[in-house]
Amino acid sequence: MTNILQVDIDRASNVLSSLHNLWSLPIQIIIAFVLLYSQVKLAFLAGIILILVMIPLNSVIAKNIGLSTAELMKHKDLRMKIISEVITTMKGIKMCSWETVVLRISNGHRVKELKYLGRQKYLDAICVFLWAAMPVLVPFATFMTSALVFHEELTAPQVWYGYACHERNT
Repeated sequence: MTNILQVDIDRASNVLSSLHNLWSLPIQIIIAFVLLYSQVKLAFLAGIILILVMIPLNSVIAKNIGLSTAELMKHKDLRMKIISEVITTMKGIKMCSWETVVLRISNGHRVKELKYLGRQKYLDAICVFLWAAMPVLVPFATFMTSALVFHEELTAPQVWYGYACHERNT
């Protein structure tokens, strides 16, 4: 009973903090955009565009991870079905000397299983890398846009203040 009560209280407190974030996060984002605009003018839009490009890219990667996982599980299930049938009919397989045939079929599914596992892990690594690199890429895009496109000379306080605002909001 104590555990159930504790979980319910925890959920109620999480609802309250979520409601607080619902109204405060848009205000924090607007304030961050205003402060960035005051430092680098319209160049802050480059970072926002980069983030908006990353969202559909991440969606495509996640969809491919899901497809790879589905194929991985399909081949794993087929391989496990073969192995469980081999275990239940071990005497018959040994008597007919079908070990190599069964092993070849099982290994075929194992190779496909490992192929999709590798694909899933590489896509996951790409996704993690892209989101881990965002705190570097967003300020880089912002300041490069400010310097190269708008031909503004950035001072050290502008760069530091713009970067600190971004870090606080990510």
